[in-house]
Amino acid sequence: MKKIFCLTGFAVLAVCGWMAAGCAVVQETYVRTEVMDKESYCLDTEGENEVAFFGVYGKEDSTLVSKIVQNMAETFETEKGLAAGTVYAYTIPDEEFKGFSDTLYMESLMVESASRFMVFLTELNLMQYKVDPNMSSSNSLIIDLPYAVTVSCYDGMKDTLLHKKRMRDIITASTKSVAIPASAIAREIGKRSLRQVMGNWVEVTWPLMWYPDEKMWSDLIKKVRDFKFKEAIDGWMKYYSEPANGSEKAKEMCAAAAHNIAVCCELSGERELAKEWAKYAVAMYPSLDAAKRLVRRLNYLDE
Repeated sequence: MKKIFCLTGFAVLAVCGWMAAGCAVVQETYVRTEVMDKESYCLDTEGENEVAFFGVYGKEDSTLVSKIVQNMAETFETEKGLAAGTVYAYTIPDEEFKGFSDTLYMESLMVESASRFMVFLTELNLMQYKVDPNMSSSNSLIIDLPYAVTVSCYDGMKDTLLHKKRMRDIITASTKSVAIPASAIAREIGKRSLRQVMGNWVEVTWPLMWYPDEKMWSDLIKKVRDFKFKEAIDGWMKYYSEPANGSEKAKEMCAAAAHNIAVCCELSGERELAKEWAKYAVAMYPSLDAAKRLVRRLNYLDE
């Protein structure tokens, strides 16, 4: 996530206490962004000859596994801006693979591949495909192919398994027959498997608090959607502070503003500051459920 600006600490809410009485009931609206899937692994490498890909295959899937790891190697080259052919892919028969606990064996693979980091594709399982009758036509069939595969990353220098995940997913393809081409299967599994070691970004929807009858709130929410996070924060900081009169409506608006500031901090990459603002919103107005959900989500992303 691109950092737009940096806030320096938890700002004191000592600003104008203007509060509008009798405004509309607070509502939720939304903004979407992407965050790193915490179950994926972001392999940090520099230059060439640091990563190699290995596919462990059974008797019936040697060709497919070979295509998948080759696709992973080629895509990695493209993503990292490396020259074609500089990242190698290997295949190993299942009966010859000794596993990650055999450090001497893993060291031999590191020496053979001349790569510190080794990404492994193991336990590939293609399940029975299903034809979608609602989407298929006389000209083409829409086929769902469930599969499972394990993706692992090993650091040969440290003799450490950095990441291991069993993936389960579905490939959906349009074909003229019931068979999905092996090249398409390899491309999709390779692309999705590679994301598990290069960082998998997932879409997250963040709630913003909104008073429809308040033009300023609408304007500030538009700024958030235009990625003008600092301007939005300045707006909510300027007009909404801890209420002097202590009314329920004033507390609610103050908490809603703090909640929105928390979302803006998160979208700017300032997660710790976002937590502070979200907790403040809950403390100010405990019945603001969106702020409670925000606190839980921010904690979850950091677990």
